[in-house]
Amino acid sequence: MLKRRGFNPALSFGAFYDDNIVAFTFNGIGKYYNGKLTAYDTGTGTRKEFRGQGLAKRIFTHSMPFLKNAGIENYLLEVLQHNKRALKIYESLGFEILREFNFFTQKKQLVS
Repeated sequence: MLKRRGFNPALSFGAFYDDNIVAFTFNGIGKYYNGKLTAYDTGTGTRKEFRGQGLAKRIFTHSMPFLKNAGIENYLLEVLQHNKRALKIYESLGFEILREFNFFTQKKQLVS
């Protein structure tokens, strides 16, 4: 999935505690959206015990100048609608909801 979405480690960022990664954002580039070079957040996460400390927001704030210097004009991401904490972070950073789509999960046990 990272390869398909143009993962670029030079434009991906993390937060560390005692040399261990505790939060990250993996970014990919290479696709144009509405005629503009676009970065895509291929994955963002924060370890449970470090949530609520503003790390994701700080990583995004830190990464924006690097993306701009790389010629990026758009930044797209996907977030699960029930993840209210993430939605609040992204909206505070100026992201807007462009579309919504369904998310499915399998309720049956696949392996017995």
